[in-house]
Amino acid sequence: MKSYCRQLWLLFFTVTLLLFFTGCSRQTQDFSPEPQQTGASTTPPPVPTPTPVSDIVWTDTAFEAIVRQTLMKSEGDVVMRKELQEITSLSLLTGVSDLTDLKYFDHLEELHVRPAYPLEHPMDLSPIGRLKRLERLDVSLYGDGYDLSFLRELPQLTALTIQWPSKGEDISAISSLSNLTVLGLMEIEGLDLSRLSGMVQLTELYLKFCDVTSLEPLEDLVNLRVLALQDSQGLGSLSPIGGMKSLEFLDLTGCLMVESLEPLRSLEKLTEVFIAINPELDLSPLSHVKYINGQPN
Repeated sequence: MKSYCRQLWLLFFTVTLLLFFTGCSRQTQDFSPEPQQTGASTTPPPVPTPTPVSDIVWTDTAFEAIVRQTLMKSEGDVVMRKELQEITSLSLLTGVSDLTDLKYFDHLEELHVRPAYPLEHPMDLSPIGRLKRLERLDVSLYGDGYDLSFLRELPQLTALTIQWPSKGEDISAISSLSNLTVLGLMEIEGLDLSRLSGMVQLTELYLKFCDVTSLEPLEDLVNLRVLALQDSQGLGSLSPIGGMKSLEFLDLTGCLMVESLEPLRSLEKLTEVFIAINPELDLSPLSHVKYINGQPN
């Protein structure tokens, strides 16, 4: 009896151990890590590049169109401010009525402006005064009332041309341009030349269709190499020119009232002269001049 009980207990103990180890084996399998899949890509999908947005807000559509043409960009292309910083020369010659957008052009060295015509009010030219690197300026104006005081903010200018069909307009701001060497004034009737009397640094002066009648305010401009006085029909005496020993080119086209060319005799550097044909005018003071009216003398 005891032998039978011992065998039964051993059997029970053996079965219990088997069940225990079988359960542990199943739990180990349940918690085993899943095998990694092979061949499947783990790279995340590419992030789309955002479309750039312009950092410029244009004020004048005509201005924008000119800039796009300069950059060779179509209407749908994005224009960024850094691209405008690379522009050093700009011509605003078609239909521009507002110059506010010049604030994006800090590196401009040369500017040509011809405002839209006609305008209800004169265009504000003051934005030009903020261009601290500007050296050459060409402005064509139409109508009265333009304010040139912005020129006082541009002492670095070396060349200035103003075409302005007008009468008696204030050009006093020009006299503040101490670095100016080339000046052109066109179609300004009643021009007050006394405003130019102190600009002794000038080497080229173009006074075209300004109806100059006296050169006395210019007699101290002894550094002039070029002097153009086209269509100054009331000009009589050339005496103030006699002291301009550096003069090389003189244009007296349309100056029909010139009395004598004698003041030009002593100008040894004078090589070319344009002058209205006048049979009564003695040309002998020009015997040393190489070219007269474009022809060899």
